[in-house]
Amino acid sequence: MPTLKDRIAEILSDCSSTYKLGHKMHLNIVVLKRIMNEIDKEQKILGPALHWFAEEMEIDLRRNEHKGGWLDGELDYYRGKALKHLMALENIDSIKFKTIISKKHAIDHCIKSANYMMMIAHNLIEELKKEVEKKVEKDE
Repeated sequence: MPTLKDRIAEILSDCSSTYKLGHKMHLNIVVLKRIMNEIDKEQKILGPALHWFAEEMEIDLRRNEHKGGWLDGELDYYRGKALKHLMALENIDSIKFKTIISKKHAIDHCIKSANYMMMIAHNLIEELKKEVEKKVEKDE
């Protein structure tokens, strides 16, 4: 499935060809409308809550980029970190989560836990891809 960036590049390429053919009228408006449509499609695919959460996860990951990647880490380490953040949400319905600051703190724990779970899933999918590639090579 092409990424949003790929789809926008394709639109710009199409428009460049159109421009070279001499169809200059309203080209900028057409380009902008097509790009905005692609962005709308992308956001609709995720849905507003998931889109927001994914952006927050990405912000947290970028904030911690200095720590390096996660493809060489131990899965138990990531599971432990995820559990630590989940346990911080124990008693989420209690009075301690009623203030704005504590709600923000709870959201941060959700984001961090989700990032660690994503790291586990990413490691597993990469291992699975390698296993499938080996099997395909073996079968050829």
